[in-house]
Amino acid sequence: MVYNLMKKFYNIFSSALYADNLNLDCSKMISEILSVKKSSGGRIVSNCNGWQSEEYTQVQKPFEELFDKIYFAVNEYIDQIKYEKNLNLDNYWFNINSLGSFNRPHNHGNGEVCLAGVFYLSVPENSGNIVFQSPMFMLPNSFPSSNDFNEWTSSTYSYVPKENSFLLFPSYLQHYVEPSMSNQDRITLGFNYKVAR
Repeated sequence: MVYNLMKKFYNIFSSALYADNLNLDCSKMISEILSVKKSSGGRIVSNCNGWQSEEYTQVQKPFEELFDKIYFAVNEYIDQIKYEKNLNLDNYWFNINSLGSFNRPHNHGNGEVCLAGVFYLSVPENSGNIVFQSPMFMLPNSFPSSNDFNEWTSSTYSYVPKENSFLLFPSYLQHYVEPSMSNQDRITLGFNYKVAR
């Protein structure tokens, strides 16, 4: 690609974040997640004190409408970034964070996964934002400090989640969830998309 040399700055390493609100009845999905939690001890991945289910690769009935909407958004996302391959669901799982629970910094990049996301079923006030870390600042002293914070100089981006909303983001993007300060459970569904074969 040929660039106009009159332009001084190019945003060549940007990370696209897609956020949308849905109008879904979450009650059946929440009931299913709570039922799974009762019958499963869960697993430890990035979660600290919270519960995370095993992963699923086939969409179960209570989540079919949700994944129909997510699939539409995934296609909007890849159209927007001019990605020329199709993506399919790789896996999904459930998270329940209670008072004091949080998620350590992590990413979802495992070689096949290229797009990650989270759907918020229940988000009590003060139950923890999701915070994304800029790839530019992952190495010590990789970039000079600045007091003028913008998309090039900020090391983190904090997103305040809302119930019935979801996010899509590149799987390589490091992120974490702040500790919950709520006495009510925060319930989310995490998922990954990979290149279709």
